[in-house]
Amino acid sequence: MADSGGESAAKIASIYISDFRAFPALAPASLLLDGKNLLAWGENGSGKSSIYRALRGLFSVEAQDISQMCNVFSDPAEPSVKATLTDKTELHWSAAGHPTANVLDTARKSAFLSHTRLIEMNTGRTANDAPNLLTVTVEKLLADYEATMAGGLRRTVGELWAEVNAALSAAYSIAREHVVRRTSRKRSRTPATSSMKA
Repeated sequence: MADSGGESAAKIASIYISDFRAFPALAPASLLLDGKNLLAWGENGSGKSSIYRALRGLFSVEAQDISQMCNVFSDPAEPSVKATLTDKTELHWSAAGHPTANVLDTARKSAFLSHTRLIEMNTGRTANDAPNLLTVTVEKLLADYEATMAGGLRRTVGELWAEVNAALSAAYSIAREHVVRRTSRKRSRTPATSSMKA
């Protein structure tokens, strides 16, 4: 799993989660990643946190007790998390054991980040500041996504967003100049009043 002699590190090829929190044994999660990154999103209760906890527990430096993570509707409870890496290594976490020795190197390198920490990293804000999720989504998550425009022209979301911001900035500047000119004209029409002593 570690880099050796210039070879690239193994990545996650697939994940299988059964009888673990949101995923009952009758409806396990089976994710095929082929070494690509995983972005999980969805409504409350859709299983995002369960995937996060499953991977965080599997790639933990210390052995974790999986029995506390079982799906509440399974009887008997047999929670299980398995990851297959791109080098065909299989890591399996269940009541029978935790692959602590096999994941030490990966666990040290892993970066399991909560959505709050991701927002902090991408916006420079702290957890107490309200982030602009639209900006984070458009400028960070979708910036490289290509959209097909009328006539077949392909542009990235980042390019389109930059054009929208430039147009808004130009419109703001024009509106501001208009307000300044209008205010100046009003001031020039208002007669100056001065108090005269008799």
